[in-house]
Amino acid sequence: MSLSRKCLPVMAIAALAGFVVPSPAATLIGDTITMQYFYPTIDDEYLGGGFPLTVTGAAGTSDLVKDSFPGGPYFSVDIEAQSVIVTFLQNTWFTGTIFDGIVLSGIDSAIDTVAQSSGPAGIVTKIGNMISFNFVGHVYGTGQTVVADVGFAAPPAAAAPVPETAEVPLPPALPLFASVLAGLAILPTKNRLARRQSRL
Repeated sequence: MSLSRKCLPVMAIAALAGFVVPSPAATLIGDTITMQYFYPTIDDEYLGGGFPLTVTGAAGTSDLVKDSFPGGPYFSVDIEAQSVIVTFLQNTWFTGTIFDGIVLSGIDSAIDTVAQSSGPAGIVTKIGNMISFNFVGHVYGTGQTVVADVGFAAPPAAAAPVPETAEVPLPPALPLFASVLAGLAILPTKNRLARRQSRL
């Protein structure tokens, strides 16, 4: 088998891959995210302490927000591409309720998983397409963080563009060739008619 024939399958795969448009990775950057505070249960929105508030996710700390509870701020929230970082700004504890914390909503991409990579276990959960931080039952020291790592569902693959098919022009001689064929088809008929007339 020649080298060019061996390379054909590889070249075909490469050509097909050229039509696949890679989807951009999902991220929290650029999303308009709403933060709400819930206390004493997840069904009771607490209007105070600077909540609810809306922030646009941005790389770095330009989108960092802090609560405004009396005696606070107690914590800050920073949104990164695939994580949300809560940092406690003073010694803080949350006890005696079912839910005491924040819920982030308005996330554009579909969340697949939410995992906690920092802080006491069991604080971060996924509720639908929202991220929940329930601080109840823990004491937090100054500078301690709770980090939610967000895993996004794989976006549907972009369809390959369908190449437009150009109209193939007829060769200039084709109409002439067609008329010659038509003429040849008529000729025998004329000869037969002439022979019949001669017999009569």
